[in-house]
Amino acid sequence: MSDDRILVKPLSSFLLWLNKLLKPLMILVGGNSKESPQETHPYSSMPWLRTSVARNLCVKSTSAELPPAMFSNKNPCTHMPILNKIFNAQVAWTHYMVLSVEGRMSTDVWFVGWLSPDNCQVSRLPLADNEMVRVLMANQGKPVYFFGVNRYGDQIPLSLVDTGELGDGKFSTIRLF
Repeated sequence: MSDDRILVKPLSSFLLWLNKLLKPLMILVGGNSKESPQETHPYSSMPWLRTSVARNLCVKSTSAELPPAMFSNKNPCTHMPILNKIFNAQVAWTHYMVLSVEGRMSTDVWFVGWLSPDNCQVSRLPLADNEMVRVLMANQGKPVYFFGVNRYGDQIPLSLVDTGELGDGKFSTIRLF
């Protein structure tokens, strides 16, 4: 292991407990109790070095074709699909991509990250090596690259399984980040 690697800092027991406590609220703001709720919160991701992301191992978001949302990605309303129903407008992001790791890994967990023109972050929520994940696509008209890293900070190749929209029932049991 080289000295310049970034390791994903695991969530503390308190933050894992807080995530469980917030789950009913996330089901409510998700607007669909049959859908796996959004799991990401400001404390569950960490900055990542953008120069360490190899785009050839990423999956590029197709969000440029989506109708623009009312708010930027910094606004928590973008993660509350129930607001689309309340305001009858595109307030929250509802389109997602399903990602998986290509091939088998030599580690038991992986983490999903995202690289946009404004931001490079990695989720601190672990995924099992064969676990797929749904990631919301930002309706901002800018490309977002999703990437994966193992517990040692090494980038791993991802593949796109499918795309969908919240409430379509296609992948409702797969975790949503």
